[in-house]
Amino acid sequence: MACDHATLRQGNTYTTAEGKQFSARVQASPNVPNQVDVWNSLLNRNYVEVGRLFHNIPNGAGPGTVVLTTYGCTADWDIVDTRDRTQRWQRAYTGLASSEQIYLEDGGNILTRVQGQAPSINADGLMNMLPVPGPVTLPPLITSQWYPSGAKIPSFDRLSLMTGPASPLAANGFPMRSLPPNFAHRFAPPGLCRFFAYTGPAADIAMLYVSTTPAVAVTYSTIVGATNFAWPVPAWGVVEVQNNSGVNIDFTVNWNRFAMTSP
Repeated sequence: MACDHATLRQGNTYTTAEGKQFSARVQASPNVPNQVDVWNSLLNRNYVEVGRLFHNIPNGAGPGTVVLTTYGCTADWDIVDTRDRTQRWQRAYTGLASSEQIYLEDGGNILTRVQGQAPSINADGLMNMLPVPGPVTLPPLITSQWYPSGAKIPSFDRLSLMTGPASPLAANGFPMRSLPPNFAHRFAPPGLCRFFAYTGPAADIAMLYVSTTPAVAVTYSTIVGATNFAWPVPAWGVVEVQNNSGVNIDFTVNWNRFAMTSP
């Protein structure tokens, strides 16, 4: 069985060597009618509680990789499997547009909690601006996808963005407009990326946690007057670029799965 919840049995099925079928993909969202109850049961659980069973890959499935993804919400995960007849717990955190990949030797249980939701965000982690062409602005969504060993696993481990004077809706627009004085652009780590680099005119850069359910906005650190700056960002983190220069500024943002350093 793929999951305890019949409403989550969706996506392609996979057949084990013993002929048992299970769902290779499950998801939940508050915007899908038959998933609202499941979503509510995942949301706002105490951190010390064990999360709810979200996806089960049965023994006999063989080795494979689970890709855990959240959009518009933050979640933490417990991945329970067995190796050499010993139960093993793995942990993962995913943020407002991010993923994690977990290797399983032969099946396991995926338990999760949705810890908070955030304003509209797209697949590139852009929070408070028009969506870039292609990826649509996503409602809160949490997914688990299983890939058997040898399968081609989709990877999102680098992204480069830049601002510009033309609207994203224009024929030759930019993903983000030029940043006016006393305004800020916010970025969440996309995909597997956890390292951020800013290049541009002097700007104030802060790292925050942002959530609307429950309402939380916590600033952890701020760098004043950054020009060429690289930073590690946790999955739940949000990077805010604030323009206090008095004029419009343009800049580039680079994300990577691996560490980057300032020149």
